[in-house]
Amino acid sequence: MFTTWEDPERLPDLAAVFQAAGLEVLAVEERPAWSDRERAIFARAVADAPLHPDDLGLQSLAEEAEQALPMLDASKRVVGTARRTLLAA
Repeated sequence: MFTTWEDPERLPDLAAVFQAAGLEVLAVEERPAWSDRERAIFARAVADAPLHPDDLGLQSLAEEAEQALPMLDASKRVVGTARRTLLAA
């Protein structure tokens, strides 16, 4: 099982990655609720970071959010499941 963002430039098709690795794809499903939660967390971090300049974890998350938020519009949050096919002996 693998969770990631599919986006046109970096990872357009998780199933193709699984197949290229010799795995049998069981499912790749979009998780829009996960995406919504991640956006909300990032937005809150950006809003709260100026209020807590000594919170290094929050500052780091806010920096990540500022880079990630613009890319999320072209992305889908997905969960993929694949398995290795065993070869007959």
